[in-house]
Amino acid sequence: LKGRGFHKKGGGRGDQLVTLMVDLPVDDDALVEFVQGWKDNDRNPRGNLGV
Repeated sequence: LKGRGFHKKGGGRGDQLVTLMVDLPVDDDALVEFVQGWKDNDRNPRGNLGV
């Protein structure tokens, strides 16, 4: 996260490094079907963030 880390010696802040771990259930047919339905969607989840 740019500018969200520790304070630098010369002023300002450094970047914060983040690790995201996602633990999904094994062999869940309902989850597989749900995620496959996302593929057909043209929606951009970052569209309103300005990036």
